[in-house]
Amino acid sequence: FFNTGFSELPSGKNLRNIGNYAFSECKNLVNPTIPSTYTHIGNYAFSECKNLVNITIPSSVTTIGENVFMNCDGLTSIPRGENLHEIGDGQYCGCDGLVDVTIPDNITSIGESAFADCSNLEKMIIPDNVDSIGCNIFSGCYSLKELTLPFAATEREYAETDGISTDGFGQVQDM
Repeated sequence: FFNTGFSELPSGKNLRNIGNYAFSECKNLVNPTIPSTYTHIGNYAFSECKNLVNITIPSSVTTIGENVFMNCDGLTSIPRGENLHEIGDGQYCGCDGLVDVTIPDNITSIGESAFADCSNLEKMIIPDNVDSIGCNIFSGCYSLKELTLPFAATEREYAETDGISTDGFGQVQDM
């Protein structure tokens, strides 16, 4: 379905996975609902869907690949799936519609470059239950001004000693 006019996702009792690149560059996808028979979303599945504003992820989905929503400029919030526990590498990379993001409480891990190049991202709250953050998650996020991290030590000290890239922290005014 790559780069087609699809506006809704196919459903059926035998459909379980959305494959790699399945709906990438589908410009008519705006607000699709993933059917409850699906359990996995593959790498780059919705990348470059520039008009994607929201997507409903059912509790049946337990894994999501890398770069799934990369460059989906229309997203203004991150899709929530109650049985998802990680944000994969590059998952929201280049999503310029993201401005104020609160990571859901069910997330425990955030992958590398997960929010890199989100040029309009100004504020992010990461809850206390997140225990793993990959490097470069804020690389290129030059509008980022407010950041809440789940660490007992000062966030900047923790980041610098534990391998979290601080290149996206340069503009942060409040941590």
